[in-house]
Amino acid sequence: MPDLGINGLKLFSKSLPKTSYANENLPLSGKTIVVDAGHGGSDSGTLGLMTGIREDVLNLEIATLLESNLKKMGASVVMTRTKEITEALRNERKLSFEERGAIIEGSDADMMLSIHQNFNEDSSKIKGVQILLRDKEYLDIATQFQNTFNNALGTRLNIIKDQYAVLSFGNQPSFIIECGFLSNAEDETNLQTKEYQEKLVDILCDEIQKQLK
Repeated sequence: MPDLGINGLKLFSKSLPKTSYANENLPLSGKTIVVDAGHGGSDSGTLGLMTGIREDVLNLEIATLLESNLKKMGASVVMTRTKEITEALRNERKLSFEERGAIIEGSDADMMLSIHQNFNEDSSKIKGVQILLRDKEYLDIATQFQNTFNNALGTRLNIIKDQYAVLSFGNQPSFIIECGFLSNAEDETNLQTKEYQEKLVDILCDEIQKQLK
């Protein structure tokens, strides 16, 4: 288990190599993207209303699919959390925001995407992908992401801007991708299928390519 003190944070970030396919003809060749699988360790995040599925499990599954697709498109990908890293932390605690931040800031990324699942306490009818951001500077990108998902899924969700801690690290465009609502039966069911996860990742990758071209 690495030293996670102030100096150790830099070492921790350096222990996460970028992964990519070396092909200059691929659409994301030369781009670096951080993929953050939200929660993890002792922090499960929210739970599915029907099945009790853990958010951190879904986050990692979707983040891993996203990593694979981005690599095939030529991008260098830095993961803040993987199965191996979770095991290294003995599964007993989550990565702190400072640890995630050290990884993000050490990556010199072109974009950072934090994968999460949503939950609405007031309505089980709300569903779909929702984009969260921190900086007005990247409002146009967030809006395009949101519009594309709304069109693809037949939803009418709006982006949300707030002071999200995980989006405060680095100078790259950073977004939280809430992949669905675990308070909605349809989303909860779909999000546990490989087909639906791949559909969301394909939509997201197409948009990333457009924004980073």
